Amino acid sequence: VESVAVAVRLYGPDGSIAAEGRAFVARDLIPPGEKGPFAVAFTQPPEFFPGYEVIVISAFPAHSPSALAHSLVLKEHSWERGPGDFYTVKGVVLNAGEKAVGDVNVVVVAYDASEKVVALKKVTPLKDFLKPGEGSEFYLTFFPAGNPPVTYTLYAQGIIP
Repeated sequence: VESVAVAVRLYGPDGSIAAEGRAFVARDLIPPGEKGPFAVAFTQPPEFFPGYEVIVISAFPAHSPSALAHSLVLKEHSWERGPGDFYTVKGVVLNAGEKAVGDVNVVVVAYDASEKVVALKKVTPLKDFLKPGEGSEFYLTFFPAGNPPVTYTLYAQGIIP
C-alpha cells in the first residue's frame, strides 16, 4: 500500500479518549508483511494513559507499475552515540537500478531494548537525484524519546521520474 495515514488515540483510565492525533506513515510504499513507521506529536499528552489504539484512516493499493523506486540500497551505514545523548546515523544510499531515481530520502527508526520505537526521522541525502549506479552520503542526528536505542532500521525510498 502507499499514502497511508493513521489516527492514534490515547485512552484515559475511564476508557475515554484522552488525546488523539493523526499522521502519515514515513514510508511512501509499504510492501506486504512490512512495517510503516509514523510519529504523532500530541499538543497536550496525558500524563498517564493505560491504553491506546492505532487506526488506518486511509491507504491506497500500490500502483502497478509504480513510480516508486525499488532499486535503492543502503550501504556502509553505522550509528554512534554522541554528547548529550544525541545519536548520529550515517551511510550511503545507492541506486542499484537501471533508471534514475529522484526525491531520494532515507528513514531511520530506532528501537529500545524492549523493541519500542524511540526515534523516527526522515532525511534527504546530499544528492536527492541518483543516476543508475550512483550513490550519495546521508547523515542525520536524533535524540531518543524515552529509553536509549539499541538498534535501528533504515528505509531508502525515491521516485522514478
